[in-house]
Amino acid sequence: NENTQYPELHTRIGVHSGQMVVGNLGSAKRFDYTAIGDSVNLAARLEGLNKYFGTDILFSANVKDKLTGSYRICALGKVAVKGKSEVVEVSTILPHDVSKEDEGTWNEALILFHGSDWDKSEEAFKSLLMKKSYFMKSAQLYLQQIPYRKLTGTDDWQGEIAFEVK
Repeated sequence: NENTQYPELHTRIGVHSGQMVVGNLGSAKRFDYTAIGDSVNLAARLEGLNKYFGTDILFSANVKDKLTGSYRICALGKVAVKGKSEVVEVSTILPHDVSKEDEGTWNEALILFHGSDWDKSEEAFKSLLMKKSYFMKSAQLYLQQIPYRKLTGTDDWQGEIAFEVK
């Protein structure tokens, strides 16, 4: 939309790869070309999580492992999504204007969070908020988790944030 005739279109993307059924499905009266399966459902869940992380694209670790090229990939943590029993690591591709300093602070905060160092991770996440960093929304998400983790402990915790929304 180079001529600004139409409003800007904003979309979010979730990417996961795995087995699925793809093709024309249905009956003689009604059928659709579609994809179904656990992998499709996980991709849809990742798409929805973008709004919580403040990102435009989220992808799973198995997609990250298949990427080739020069992308600035940043891990955003581990999530447990509705309808999925195992924890999934999610990442995004960083925009060009994200500073290396903010990226380093984010990575440090995430390591501290996963190591259950609540005070230091809280400090690092708050520094990203103060700077109004690209990671601001993600930092808010993690800051909301810290009080809960302090109360519940980490015995069976794998470092994930649990989402019960679709």
